[in-house]
Amino acid sequence: MSTLRAEKTDRSSTMILALVVWLCALPFVFLLVMPLLGFRAAAGVALALLLGIALVCWALCSVGRGPRGIAP
Repeated sequence: MSTLRAEKTDRSSTMILALVVWLCALPFVFLLVMPLLGFRAAAGVALALLLGIALVCWALCSVGRGPRGIAP
């Protein structure tokens, strides 16, 4: 039972870390994209970045665990 709780906390902390990485990348996205393409395009890139980071995080948390408990 304790390993299940530890896995759940590990996954949630990984998702929080992914969210923090996305939040730190937002100023760069808006500084680079907004002057060239405008606010709407910058918001689209920011949402696409969030989706990409979330998918990678989900894949590493759910699929990336091997039988020994480590990522491949």
